[in-house]
Amino acid sequence: MSKIVRDITEKDWKHFRKLHELAINRFSKETLANIHQIMSSKEVESKHEKYLQICQYIKERDKILRDCFDGIRRSIAKLQILQIYNLGLIKSEELNQFSDDVKDFVRKCNEL
Repeated sequence: MSKIVRDITEKDWKHFRKLHELAINRFSKETLANIHQIMSSKEVESKHEKYLQICQYIKERDKILRDCFDGIRRSIAKLQILQIYNLGLIKSEELNQFSDDVKDFVRKCNEL
């Protein structure tokens, strides 16, 4: 992994650690709301079918959870910030609190 991706200032690291907790709670809230929507859906009446849909949904969300939130490390923080931001779990004003280096990294990656 290039040095450009790995480098993150102490200030950015501290900000990310705070946002990480906030973002994981937003992710969990969104996940639970979607599970509730599946459970209360009138389109599918079978309890078993709803159960299967929920299992599949949780499987998909678990992969996202692992990719974005597991193993919070400074060496991959920029990549995690990018992923979490692209999921809409970090707001623009929260991203703007990072250094220009981090903001530029996120914006340039999204231009690709």
